[in-house]
Amino acid sequence: MPRLLELKHRWGVSMAALLRRASTLSVISEWQYRNLMVEMSALGYRTQEPGDLTPEAPRFVPGLVAQLLHNQRHSLDEIAAAAGLYPDEFTQLYINDPRSPDVPVEVPR
Repeated sequence: MPRLLELKHRWGVSMAALLRRASTLSVISEWQYRNLMVEMSALGYRTQEPGDLTPEAPRFVPGLVAQLLHNQRHSLDEIAAAAGLYPDEFTQLYINDPRSPDVPVEVPR
């Protein structure tokens, strides 16, 4: 388990995902996979793994949104609809996301 936690932080994915991938690549056997998953369950790691991961910040989307809003003359409603989101959801996810790099995105009114 300590090695899985170390790899979780290195690769930025869950311990369960690491085990599943190790199994599909035949790095560990199906038996080892099952036993490790049972151990994770017993430790409560199936519902809450130890160690937090830093969420990834979108790098490409804020610039694309700015370009669509300003250069392409699309409305926020059009872009949100194309993404299958309501405008307020789209704004929260892609314009006002505090994790995003500093790309100034102003929503035209």
